Amino acid sequence: MRFLLPLLLALGLALGEGLPAEPGKALTLVFPGLGEGPLSWQVEPFRPLLLPEEAEGLAAAVLEVPLEVPPGVYPVCLRQGEVERCREVRVPEVRRLLAEVPAKALGSLAVALENRGNVPLRVRLASARESAVSLPPQEVALAPGEKQVAFFSGLEPGELLLLLWDGREERRYLVRVEGEGGPPPYRLAGLLEGGLPGPWGAFSLQGALAREASLALWVEAERALSARVGLALGPYALEASTLPALALRYREGPFSLRLAYPWALEGEWRQGGEVVRLEASPGALQGAYARPGLSLQGAFAGSPSFRLEYLEGDALYRLAWEGGLALGAGLPGLSLEAFLYPEWRLRALAYGYLEGLPYHAETLLSPSGFGLSGGVALPLEGLTLGLRAGLGTASGLGLSLGGGAGDFDFQVGAGLSPAGASLEGRLAYGEGPWSLRLAGALGPAGGRFEVSGAYALSLPVPEEVSLALGGGEWLPAEGLVEVLGRPLPGARVTGGYRPTVSDGEGRFRLYLPRGGARVQVQPPQESLALPGEALARPGEPLHLSLPPGALLALACEGEGRGAHVLGGVGTFLPCGGQALLPPGRYRLLPEAAPGFLGEEGEVELPPLERVEARVRFAPRPLEVPEAPLAPEVAVEPQVAAPGEVVRLRWQGGASPSLLEVYEGEALLLRKALRGEEALAFQVPWEAEGPLRLRLSGEGWQKEALLPVDGKRPLLEVRLDPPRALPGQGVLVGVRARFPAEGAEVVLPGGGRLPLARAEELGEDGGVLFQGTLVLSPELLAEAAAVNERWWGLSLLVSAWQGDRRVQVQLRLLVSRP
Repeated sequence: MRFLLPLLLALGLALGEGLPAEPGKALTLVFPGLGEGPLSWQVEPFRPLLLPEEAEGLAAAVLEVPLEVPPGVYPVCLRQGEVERCREVRVPEVRRLLAEVPAKALGSLAVALENRGNVPLRVRLASARESAVSLPPQEVALAPGEKQVAFFSGLEPGELLLLLWDGREERRYLVRVEGEGGPPPYRLAGLLEGGLPGPWGAFSLQGALAREASLALWVEAERALSARVGLALGPYALEASTLPALALRYREGPFSLRLAYPWALEGEWRQGGEVVRLEASPGALQGAYARPGLSLQGAFAGSPSFRLEYLEGDALYRLAWEGGLALGAGLPGLSLEAFLYPEWRLRALAYGYLEGLPYHAETLLSPSGFGLSGGVALPLEGLTLGLRAGLGTASGLGLSLGGGAGDFDFQVGAGLSPAGASLEGRLAYGEGPWSLRLAGALGPAGGRFEVSGAYALSLPVPEEVSLALGGGEWLPAEGLVEVLGRPLPGARVTGGYRPTVSDGEGRFRLYLPRGGARVQVQPPQESLALPGEALARPGEPLHLSLPPGALLALACEGEGRGAHVLGGVGTFLPCGGQALLPPGRYRLLPEAAPGFLGEEGEVELPPLERVEARVRFAPRPLEVPEAPLAPEVAVEPQVAAPGEVVRLRWQGGASPSLLEVYEGEALLLRKALRGEEALAFQVPWEAEGPLRLRLSGEGWQKEALLPVDGKRPLLEVRLDPPRALPGQGVLVGVRARFPAEGAEVVLPGGGRLPLARAEELGEDGGVLFQGTLVLSPELLAEAAAVNERWWGLSLLVSAWQGDRRVQVQLRLLVSRP
């Protein structure tokens, strides 16, 4: 313990006075130089985790800072007798907002907000101006530790760009708002602008009309009316304007070509991060090449020019000739540019953070003078201010202040130059799709005042227009659900963009992917129809005729558990239960309680009818000697796959002499037994329904029902190790649940690895195969990259019995060097 005292003393002195304590975390305070005796503490508002009750020389307190403790300096004190000692703990301001914004919303949007900091927050939610879906702005006040939900209803379908502002930071979230039924329609984003003096105005509308069709329209009216329109359909696009100008573009794969009037020809090729571009006109020739880290541009229009940019790590280097020679470099936080010929000029830009505040500073030197400018941003509670100043031989002295708060944005500036003093200002306000801007200036040349406004709109494209131009990724399909020729209302149809329900006439409308999809139909419970499915394609009528069903209800008289129902399908129905079954004739095999006997029976189930069957159970007659006691029978596995080996074990009671296996009424296997205690048999490969197993002996018989599951795997594959290294050998173990004659691994490229048959057999009657796969360079050449650390090697494991073959596809992870 002695060696801990200096350590705790040093820790206490280093972290004592004014110790910063982050909310939600623990801190340790050490009080040295104490005498011997009991201690009393004053630790509010902190939560004690460890407080010693007595001390001798030194005491250490472990405290937790709750999340909701407001920022400030708080004393932590202890008292020992008449001596009181205190340490100050400083809790900093913590602003931490948690927001849960769903990626999709159906007509309404709920945003969960939680203040995990220690200061109150006022959160503002609104839609961005360019958002296709508009939201009414909403403000939520959150105390420290408080949770609230902001709810928006009645939203139109489309892409919502949600802005969330907590007073200092703005966050953006993209939410896909879906409508009832089909996918959201394509939307055109528009902007209507106007202002004074002038007057002037402009209108733009652009966006997708269909999957491969788009529109761009722009109209402006100031001194004269001008317009520009662009239409695109598949690889073709047409652009026209009132200049006059006309252009035709064709794009196929990585290549595009554009022919325009006034005469110009443009070509572009993009692939694998590389871009090659060439532009030619009667008076100019331009070209460009770019790949990651390198960009080269050149032009010839009277005089040649070029620009070369090279990126190495975080540094960007530039070399250019654009009427003169220029060199440049960009480093993190610094940008330099030098013009060397025909006149030298130097420019430097620095940016970054100063005491947590973003800043920028710029210097310009030339033979004609110099210029200095800089600015810093000041984030305040609910307000952001930016201060900028400049000084230059030509521009004089300038100072401006700008910022924003919520929907407002403003800027005020003053300048003093050789021409005289000037003053200018700007005020902007935007809420949802609306925005308004006022600007004015006063200087030596006089004054000016401008006012302008804009409204962003979003127009859904009618579905008829989208379908006429090729539609989207989801296309409509119409169909009819019926049972025995009669329409079925209320059926739930799934498999498309969104589930739908058939109407009163059995009709439905579903949106399917372009390649089609398998559609499932679930009838309403009261219809007594059975589920169905079919392959549907967009534009093709879909007629779904569901198979009729019948409802069987079982009533019992006497002491019994229920009955096994055997027919087209098999099931066990308890007394008082009911089941929906295909129509037909069924046998009822009763299962009686001890001391009772049940009567076998049959029942006919007509389509779309409810039938009640009665099974009678009676006590065994006392005068009739009981039959020999039947043995207990175990079936392994309890659910089998077609082709799987099944084991029957029995113990106790009389020994069976005969085994019969039925599928429905068809006898599949009949085997005489002579003293065996167990028996294995293979489920036929063609089996679909449940199998009825009947064991019988002298004076008794017993039946069991074995379900058949076609999806149950027949192969179990193990790789040791499951993640390997190049050149390593991997042990492949295959366990077949059927009497396989052989097994192999099919390798990428067509190679095969035969697997040897192991000596031992599995407990379930299966066969074991093993082999070693060596990860050679030739084999790894066929592997695909999963990520920067692993390859994925696709393997196909196959086992066979006669002409029956069972296969499993899997992937082996191999470490990349």
